[in-house]
Amino acid sequence: MFINAKLFIICIGLFWSFSGVVFSEPFLPKDDELILTTLTENFENNELKIIKSLKVALNADPKNQHLAYELANAYAEIARNQNDPRFYGLAEAVIKPWWFDGNDYSLIMLKVRILQFNHQFSEAIQVLNKMLQYHSDPQALLIRASINQVLGKYDEVKSDCSKLAREANSLVISACFFSVNGFTSSAKETKKYILNLKNIINQSSDESVDVKIWAIGLAAESASLTHDWITAEELMLQGLRIKYDDDYLLSLYADLLLKQKRYRECIDLLKPYSNQTSLLIRLLVAKNKLFVTKIQSQKQKELDLRIREDFIKRDQRHLREYAYYQLYVKKQYQSALQNALINWESQKEMNDALILYGAAYHAQRDDVLEMIDEWAKKTQIKIDFSTESLKI
Repeated sequence: MFINAKLFIICIGLFWSFSGVVFSEPFLPKDDELILTTLTENFENNELKIIKSLKVALNADPKNQHLAYELANAYAEIARNQNDPRFYGLAEAVIKPWWFDGNDYSLIMLKVRILQFNHQFSEAIQVLNKMLQYHSDPQALLIRASINQVLGKYDEVKSDCSKLAREANSLVISACFFSVNGFTSSAKETKKYILNLKNIINQSSDESVDVKIWAIGLAAESASLTHDWITAEELMLQGLRIKYDDDYLLSLYADLLLKQKRYRECIDLLKPYSNQTSLLIRLLVAKNKLFVTKIQSQKQKELDLRIREDFIKRDQRHLREYAYYQLYVKKQYQSALQNALINWESQKEMNDALILYGAAYHAQRDDVLEMIDEWAKKTQIKIDFSTESLKI
């Protein structure tokens, strides 16, 4: 699984549409004349008109919960569509008056969405648990299952998938169970699970794009982890034909190309997406492998600055990507291990484990290697941790 934890992003996108890092409360100016900074407004004109209209209405009626939700959700949608996290800060600021005592369903789900983005997974689970005490909701069940999957709590994932089985369609149910079974089964069983999920995907002609991309990504990642490169690439290309700019699939495909030393193809694939952190890092890895020169590019200098800034701000949302960059581009194994260990405290997906294992191997930390091996045994995760699998 990948950056920004695609599964839980999809879960929210299915229905209406991340380490407990402490962030300072966002400030939302009451007066547009008071400008702290200007965000790049490269979204559609109709989105801009909607936001301006909602801001005017909310300023006139600041206690209107419905208007607050509409404005915050508009900001959150722009953040998701434009990959610009600053709009999530604006969304949080708008609904802050109802952050602790709001009972509106839509506001609660938007709050969960923001908590997930900030990697505040435990807090998001608490919110969902409270809501699910009063009534069973398929959307909340799927989101809770996805967060538990990120946390590596597979028994809890299976429990929620079982409850979901009574209320969701076949593709959502199959993908939910696959998010565990597709990564904890033997190679032979995994192939059967992948084939079954592929068939369900292909038969679900009327399913939404987000659901299909989520299911295809799960199957492709599982195939890639078992080194079934042909199946993995077929699935990735199938998904990219549906949504050519999906960052989850692009990350998966870039990793496959890097593993196969197809560096030029990886560069060509990612060149248009260098503004996205996870994809920029894979682009830098490919360039570092293809070209002999070690002169830093402007993009790499910008990334180095971004890493330092995030360290100062204690922003831990991109620690996995930074560890990947320090491991495979900078060769700074101790720094990579430090970031990977902090990241491991909050999320334990397959890619988190691989990066942590690679950093620990190169930093010669046998204690960390043993810890990951114990985790893999306990969770029954089937990952190839051989040194060969760590090479790019």
